[in-house]
Amino acid sequence: MLKKARLLAIVAGLTLAAMVLFPGPVVRAAIGTFFADCEGWSANLENPTGNILTRTWQVYLDNNLVDSGVVTLEPGQAVTISGDWGEIDLGYGSHEAVLKIVEQPNDTWSETFGGCNVPAIDIEKATNGEDADEPTGPEILVGDPVEWEYVVTNTGDVDLTDVTVTDDQLGAICGVSFLAVGDSFTCTVSGVAEAGQYANLGTVVGHYGDVEVNDSDPSHYFGVEPEPPCIGLTKTIDGPYRTADDLFLTDRIIPIAVQRDIDPPGTPNTENLFYFLVEITVENCGGADLTGVVVTDGFSNEAQPFETDDPSSVVIVPPPDPNNGMVHESLTWTVGTIPVGESRTLLVKVGTEFNPSGRLEPTSAPQTIYYNGQDEQTGSASVTADGGLSASVGAMAISNGPEITCVGSMGEWDQLDAQSGPHIHPHDKCAGITTPLPITLSASYPMSDDGTQSPAQFRVFLPLLTAGMETPVGQAQTGYVFPSPWGIVQTVVQDWLR
Repeated sequence: MLKKARLLAIVAGLTLAAMVLFPGPVVRAAIGTFFADCEGWSANLENPTGNILTRTWQVYLDNNLVDSGVVTLEPGQAVTISGDWGEIDLGYGSHEAVLKIVEQPNDTWSETFGGCNVPAIDIEKATNGEDADEPTGPEILVGDPVEWEYVVTNTGDVDLTDVTVTDDQLGAICGVSFLAVGDSFTCTVSGVAEAGQYANLGTVVGHYGDVEVNDSDPSHYFGVEPEPPCIGLTKTIDGPYRTADDLFLTDRIIPIAVQRDIDPPGTPNTENLFYFLVEITVENCGGADLTGVVVTDGFSNEAQPFETDDPSSVVIVPPPDPNNGMVHESLTWTVGTIPVGESRTLLVKVGTEFNPSGRLEPTSAPQTIYYNGQDEQTGSASVTADGGLSASVGAMAISNGPEITCVGSMGEWDQLDAQSGPHIHPHDKCAGITTPLPITLSASYPMSDDGTQSPAQFRVFLPLLTAGMETPVGQAQTGYVFPSPWGIVQTVVQDWLR
C-alpha cells in the first residue's frame, strides 16, 4: 500500500509538471470585425465555444494604449465594444489602431486610417456681381467702374492661420491672421473697365501648422466702347377725329366753312369740331443718357394745337383762344432726360381756327392746311439735347377735295347749325380728305467719335398716285434716296387706310 501510494504521488506530480511545462490549447474568443476612423473605433467579440469566456481587451493608437476593458461572454454570445479617441489630436497624417486580447497574445487586429484633420480653403471671385469663371463675362462700358469681390471660406476640419488673398493682375488684396472652421471673409477692390477681353485670377493661401493650403478662382469681363450719343425724332399725323367723342372718321369727311355762332352773346363757338392727332416721339438711339431734351413745333395760322396729353410739360404760345384765330402757335415740350434705349411720346390734338370773317378753316375746297409746320419752307418739329444733338422733320400738309354734301357723313355734320347774317340754317358744306394718311416723318442725328456730325441721307417715300392703284394698310411706299444738305435722316412714310 505504501509503495502504491508513493507511485500515485509520483504520477500526479509528473502530470502537474507536464501541464505546467506543456499547457493545452487556449480556448479562443473570436473577433468578427474591427473598425477605426477619425471618430473612434469599434469591434465585435464572439464566443464560439460552449464555455463562458472572460477576456481582457486593449486598444492602441500608434503604439500608445488609449483604452482597455474586460468582457465576459456566454457560450455563443457576441458583443460590440467601442470607444473614441478622447482629447487626442489626430493631426493631419495617417494612424494605426490595434486591438489586442490579453489572454490571446498572438491575436491582434489592426486598422489604418487618416485625413482626420484636413485643412482646406475656398475662394470665389466675382466681377460686378457675376461669377464670371469663363470668358467673356459681363460686358462693361470702357471707363465705367468695375468691382471685384473675393469671398474666402475655411472649408476644412481645422482652423487656419495667416490667410492671404492676391490677384495676378491687381497684386495683394487682403488677408486675416486667423480663420476658424466654416468661417468666411470678403474683400472688394474697385477699378475702371478697359477695352476688350479682361481676365484676372484670385488666389488664397492659408496655413495649418506646417501644412499650406490654397485655392484660385478666375474672373472675366469684356470692355466695350460706348456707342456715340444719338437722338431720334418721329412724328405721325392721322385722322380726322370728331372732337366730341374722339370718333375716328373712317370716311375722311370734314365740315368746311362753318360760321361762328356769335349771336346771342355767350353762345359756344364751334371751333375744333374735328381734329388731327399728332404723335411726337423722341428716342435715345445712342449709348449715353440724353439730358436737356426739348422739342419745339410750329403750326400754321389755320391750325390750332388745342390739347396735349402732357400739359404740365408743354407750353403753347399764344395759348389756344377760339376768339383769336389765324395766328401762328408754337409748342415747346420740355422732355428732360431720356435714358439709353428709352423714348418719350407726346400726343397733340390739332384742330382749325376761325378766320377774321368768322368762318372755320378750311373755308374753300380744295384747300391745303399745314396742320404741323407753317409751310413747306419753315419745317416743323425739332428736338435738341445737351451736347449739341438735334434733329428736325418737315411740315405736314393735309388737303381736302371739292365741296360735297354733309348728308350721311360719319361725323353727322349736317346736324350742325350755321349762322349767315341773321339767319340760322342747317350746315351742309363738307369735303373729303384727299391726302393719304397717316403720314410719318423721322429724323435722327448720330455723332461720330470726334464729335462731328455723321454722314446721312434724305429719304422720301413717295405715294403711288396711279389711278386705281391702292397700297395695303400699314405698307410703306417705294422710295428714292437723295443726298441731304442738313446731314440728317428724314423719312416720310405714307399709308392708306382705305
